[in-house]
Amino acid sequence: MFGRNRRDIELSEPDIADACCDFIANRLNCMPQDVVVQLTFSDEDGFGADITVRGVRENSMQQLDLVDAIQEYVAERERYRSAKNNVTHVELQFSDHRGVYAQVRYL
Repeated sequence: MFGRNRRDIELSEPDIADACCDFIANRLNCMPQDVVVQLTFSDEDGFGADITVRGVRENSMQQLDLVDAIQEYVAERERYRSAKNNVTHVELQFSDHRGVYAQVRYL
């Protein structure tokens, strides 16, 4: 998960989906297990996520929401606590082989 140096990390598609589940659960006062996330990418629309909570479709997350979710997720994880107060730069990427993933850099 860690990149070339200790201050860079990479999040896989499941990590990003978990980040979105936590993000939505915090905002809707539900459990992360109640949230189903389907990450999306298209050349026209960019990155996003379709969200379902307890079987009910919610508003989709846009790219900026994904970045916010990833920043919160990384800040809350125990293994990243030493960098918690630093500003992060999140770059979302897509490949056919890996799906959606994110490069996170601490500035």
